[in-house]
Amino acid sequence: MFEGWLNFIQEISLFFSLQVFILRLCMMFVAFFLEKVFYYFP
Repeated sequence: MFEGWLNFIQEISLFFSLQVFILRLCMMFVAFFLEKVFYYFP
């Protein structure tokens, strides 16, 4: 039972770290896009 909980917690932490990674990737893409837009349209 305890090992099951440990696996469950590890899966949740992995899921959240993956979400944070995807979020950072999206923010980088949005920042890059906005930079281009504001560069061409001042």
